[in-house]
Order: sequence, then structure tokens, then C-alpha cells
Amino acid sequence: MQHGRSLRVTLLGISIAGSVAGCQEPDQGVYIAATLFGDHAEASDRGTHLLVRAVPDHADGFAPGRQYLGDREYTDECPLDHLEFPLQFALFGNDRLLDGTPPRWRLLAWVTDDVDATWVAPGELYATASFTYWHDPYFGYVAEGVELQLDQVRPE
Repeated sequence: MQHGRSLRVTLLGISIAGSVAGCQEPDQGVYIAATLFGDHAEASDRGTHLLVRAVPDHADGFAPGRQYLGDREYTDECPLDHLEFPLQFALFGNDRLLDGTPPRWRLLAWVTDDVDATWVAPGELYATASFTYWHDPYFGYVAEGVELQLDQVRPE
């Protein structure tokens, strides 16, 4: 198993802002909730899978040709024929990956035929947004409300 591939994308059916029991143990996890907007027909013409990756943001912001090569990532994939837009999803993981990283992170979603890809390739349809976490003593590190519009194509 590759590092970072043990995380999962989950369709959201419940909100994390529900009631919390006063005796609940603090959580040491990460929860990233986002909504992806796009045209399903256009996405299906570009590939068979949706890949999602959250990584520390570069100091100069996002550039599609500047691939992230570090080991701090939350990532997963799903076949496009199982999805509808707008898509609400979440990435979960361990908060140890946050130690020593800058506060701003980058969420990248793209359509591809390569389920083992780690970054958007030339000609692929993608969406991206930066975000920051907030800490909740019961839920751990949370990023909610991230919105992505699947409407950009990486130049050849």
C-alpha cells in the first residue's frame, strides 16, 4: 500500500456539527469536507476516475505544473460512473501529517484514467482551492465548506 492511500473519500450524509457528549475523548484526526461542482458529461469525456488530494500549499500558491512531492497528503479516488455533481465528499486521516506544516493547504481534484496518478497531468480536467484547518477539541482538525469548480484544464 502506498503512503497516504489508506484514507477514504466518503459521501456526506451527516454533519459533524451534531451534539457531542461531554465525556467524549478528544479526537486526533483530520476531517476535510468539500463540494465539487462540475459537468458530468464533460468529466466523463476526459477520464474514468476522480482523484482528490489535499497537500500543504506552496508558498507561491498553486501552479498545475508544480507537482507536490512531499509525504504529507490526504488522498483518494472514485470511479466517475459512481458519482453525480455537485458532489459532497470528505477526506479523513491522521493529524500527525499536520505537524510542522504551514497553516494553508491545497485541495486538488482531477479527472484521469490513471488511478495511480499523484498530480494532474497535461490535458486533464481539474479543480483546486486553498483552505486552512480549525481545531475542535472533540473532532480534531476540521476544514469544511471548501468549494471546487471542475472547469480547468492543465495546459499541454
